[in-house]
Amino acid sequence: WKHGDKVVRPGDHDWEHAKWAWRCSILTLLTAVNHLVQAHWIVANSLNVHSRENLGVHHPIRRLLQVVTYNTTTVNHASSLTLYPNGAMLTRLSPFPYEELQKAFVLGAESWKFQSLPEEYATVDLPEDIKSKLPFWQDGLEVYEAMRKFVEGYVDVYYPTDESLRACPELTKYWQFEHVQQYARQMPAISKEALVKQIARGMFDVTAYHEYVGYVVTYTTDPAGAVPQVRPGRNMTDIQEMLGVNGLVAGTGIPMPMFVPSGTAGDEEWLPILDITAGGQDPSKFKKVTDLYHTFMAKLKHISAEIAKRNAPGAGREMPFRNMDPVTFERSVSL
Repeated sequence: WKHGDKVVRPGDHDWEHAKWAWRCSILTLLTAVNHLVQAHWIVANSLNVHSRENLGVHHPIRRLLQVVTYNTTTVNHASSLTLYPNGAMLTRLSPFPYEELQKAFVLGAESWKFQSLPEEYATVDLPEDIKSKLPFWQDGLEVYEAMRKFVEGYVDVYYPTDESLRACPELTKYWQFEHVQQYARQMPAISKEALVKQIARGMFDVTAYHEYVGYVVTYTTDPAGAVPQVRPGRNMTDIQEMLGVNGLVAGTGIPMPMFVPSGTAGDEEWLPILDITAGGQDPSKFKKVTDLYHTFMAKLKHISAEIAKRNAPGAGREMPFRNMDPVTFERSVSL
């Protein structure tokens, strides 16, 4: 416990307060670093801005990225006005002076790495028998692989070789990532493998990962759950902080279309977005894309069913975990 400058163990006088401070610290880290800076301002922003500025409206990669950047321009612009400035909502709700909050933003920018989910998994320093059973990894790696396989098939339809991909001037311009330096500094030379990795990880981050780091309402609606601010000698929030935090949660919870469509009005299949035959593409390519899409949707529904089995009583999990369930994903970041 840093503020107490001591190790606190179960049964100690400060144990409940140390647990409260830990939960609040994790929530603040997830919100400012993983959610806002990395998922919104780096990943979603890069997918959105670079595809719109460098790829034509009938470009196959722009159409694919359009699926997972729905309304992202509006969302990220709003976040830059309501969460980033001094005196804005995040500053008022956090325990930090603005110059310290800015350090959290810098931490998010400097610690972000371009890597596939399996590559990130390999860096987690835990025993394999424990790590492999953590629900985030057990479920998330299956979701990521389904996304990667779909993206790989989609790219193959339009770019059968690395040479054909490099011959596209729009893609070579896109690959410069001139507005998001975190990408620009870390990208390898453009290739089919690199493009698939970039799109698949971006797709995962703005759907599954965003769901994971952004779903804090189960904590913030309990006064003893977690909020950004911690008060000495208190193990729950006060009324002002709770109203402010949940006002922010409610105001940023505008739903986006679902990644696995339910079929209800306003939540339809996103396959038509990928139809670029009107732009002169061979209709046989869209037939291949259609087959890939239906296989992808079937795989995600299968993964969802397997997650339900893992979450069933007696199946081995201490608590149900649905943050990596594909049927719960929205298909773009929300605010």
